[in-house]
Amino acid sequence: MPGLMERLRSEALLVADGAWGTELIRRGLDVLREPADSWNLSRPDAVAEVAGLYAPHADMLSTNSFGASRTRLTPFGLEENTAAINTRAVEIARNALRTRPSTRRPSGLIAGALGPVRGPGRTQPDDGALAEVYREQASHLAAAGASFLVLETMTDLKEALIAVKAARSACTLEVVCSFAFREGPTGHFDTWSGHAVEEALNSALDAGAAMVGANCVPATGSLLALVTDMRDLMGARPLWLKPNAGQPGSQPDATGRLTLHYPHPLRGLSLDSLCDALGHGIIGGCCGTTPEDIAVLRNEIDRRATRM
Repeated sequence: MPGLMERLRSEALLVADGAWGTELIRRGLDVLREPADSWNLSRPDAVAEVAGLYAPHADMLSTNSFGASRTRLTPFGLEENTAAINTRAVEIARNALRTRPSTRRPSGLIAGALGPVRGPGRTQPDDGALAEVYREQASHLAAAGASFLVLETMTDLKEALIAVKAARSACTLEVVCSFAFREGPTGHFDTWSGHAVEEALNSALDAGAAMVGANCVPATGSLLALVTDMRDLMGARPLWLKPNAGQPGSQPDATGRLTLHYPHPLRGLSLDSLCDALGHGIIGGCCGTTPEDIAVLRNEIDRRATRM
């Protein structure tokens, strides 16, 4: 099967999936009691349902393993299940891709997802221990059959570079490094650790990432400026982009239960303008985006392809 970068040599834009955590929350996940990744073992039916909804429209499925590092599983007493949770995440994605309706498109890719390890309220491993945590998870995802690895929602540049190097040392898979840039009061974006977009992207490439980009940035008008800046910086290189649906609020559903409401669904953007700005790479959705968003995105990408 062609790898990620090989696919991108023949296709301008590929469609990624949307959010996983918020879809599982809609199905009853309580993130204060259990991590989303644990459902790979305890509720694989729900994880498979989400995968099955994304699979018909996406060129790749992420694994439900964003928080499945040993460090992030430890507070829940699940550290000894690290290998099993990551392995099952890949299996669920693979099964969904195998059973999706037949299309003329090439087989789908499996993006082995890894999220930040350091963070508020978590154990803060030193640099050497941090690298080993990433190596362990990357090894499990690679051994289970992921097509490539994606480091998502990286907020600290130092951690991101440790993660890229660790993942590269763990396996031969291509590594994507995606930053959660924030918009400052002047309208400029940077990492949460205070590094400019240019420094973050170039440093990740220098560390060995095959592709860089952004995720979990709100799908508002400012997003277009960020994508344009990244494209100017990266030239012809493909970019990774998975915006979120904005900061959620709560509203009651038909039964009176409070549910998350997102103000900026991906399908509310001018997808044509966003795809024009991105030009070459991968586009999907992050927190709050849904299978419906990805279906609309798929239609837009297919429409553009017939125009060319």
